[in-house]
Amino acid sequence: MDPVDLFFLLLSGCVGGFLAGMLGIGGGIVYVAIFSIYLERLGIPDGLMVPAIVANSMLAILFSSISGTIKHIRKQNFFPAEILGMGIPAALFSVIGTRLIQEGSWYTKERFTIFFILILIYTVIRLFLQRETTGAAKPEKNSTMLNILIGCAGGLLAALSGLGGGIVMIPLMTNLLFFSLKKATTISLGVIVVITLVHSVYSMVTEVGVALEVPYSIGLICLPVVLPVSLGSIVCSPLGVATAFKASGKTLRISFALLILCVIARMVYSLIQI
Repeated sequence: MDPVDLFFLLLSGCVGGFLAGMLGIGGGIVYVAIFSIYLERLGIPDGLMVPAIVANSMLAILFSSISGTIKHIRKQNFFPAEILGMGIPAALFSVIGTRLIQEGSWYTKERFTIFFILILIYTVIRLFLQRETTGAAKPEKNSTMLNILIGCAGGLLAALSGLGGGIVMIPLMTNLLFFSLKKATTISLGVIVVITLVHSVYSMVTEVGVALEVPYSIGLICLPVVLPVSLGSIVCSPLGVATAFKASGKTLRISFALLILCVIARMVYSLIQI
């Protein structure tokens, strides 16, 4: 791997890790775009490209999410019951979704890219329409069924997009369970740890027939690409958590939206090239 490429991968991990800690989304918005570029350079077959992008993104997200969650625990901002209540069904549905992708040819790189772009557009729209809450907050709901459904939605989205699932789980928690944004972000990051841990183990022990034939790869995981990104995410995720406690909601939304628009532009360009 070229030193310039290593630096770029490390920098991408730093950006993704910072976003993971700050917004509770796992950093996959950055990782998917980066892995789409580098795995294609390595000559990954078209039939394995989408599973490989998702698998490597999920492993990088795992490291950033663990790092950010540890920071939350130290700040005594941790909710284990909710995390497990959503995390277990989320992990199950992420594996089911991955299996569906691996066993068929229906989810091509083109369809994956289109789906990913649509998710990002939805996220930008939601960011600009979201308003600061005023007045008394509604009392939180304690619903096991809603926890399971939110987890299932997050896990399935994670498998189909390579994102951690926080993009769908956070608004569902704030709108259905009436959790504060701070609490929803913390829980989302913890649930993402569960999703990505199970998904990464599954991706590493996947059958030989769907494994990458690239040096220093384990199953669908390409270590030369994912390790530099993971290292950057570990370092910068706690910085994102610290920033989330200080920055205003408006500043966070604008910064995040600008980044997403850049990623959308890059993914649209890659779609045109397919």
